[in-house]
Amino acid sequence: MSTTEQATDAAAQALCGRPSVEPQLEPEDRIMGGQPAVPGSWPWHVALHKHTTGHSCGGALITNRHIITAAHCVWAPQPGQQYIKVHLGAHSRDAVQGSEMWEEVEEICAHSSFKHNRKTSFRGDIAILKLKNKINFTNVVHPVCLPVSYEEIVDGSHLYVTGRRLTGRE
Repeated sequence: MSTTEQATDAAAQALCGRPSVEPQLEPEDRIMGGQPAVPGSWPWHVALHKHTTGHSCGGALITNRHIITAAHCVWAPQPGQQYIKVHLGAHSRDAVQGSEMWEEVEEICAHSSFKHNRKTSFRGDIAILKLKNKINFTNVVHPVCLPVSYEEIVDGSHLYVTGRRLTGRE
């Protein structure tokens, strides 16, 4: 690891998991029936767009060059068919805010036990994406914190899920 990468990683750790803009949360919110996010309040959330299908999934920025997502979101029948663009820093799928960026994926590494068969299971349904270019962190684009090996999530902990879909049954 170079000195530049170490400095970038140190800066990311100072920012990770702490949005520049506080989210407004209601304890009753669910994914379905949830509420729109405050712009910039989930700066690690990214959208993945497949070129061939326009399919969109979510992911989380974990470094200045890596995204974690579900393997089924980036699966393709033949290797090399999964041309994916990553949308970072955007609040809406449709509106342009000026703070957003688009990056291409250089490499996809899915869990070795993942098999794309929705009828059986989503075992090992996790993948790491490597971006073609390193991104610069901003107020609305920076990584989520990854847990350390000794961290334990206790019963009653408040956890949040972000997404880019509708907040109701529209």
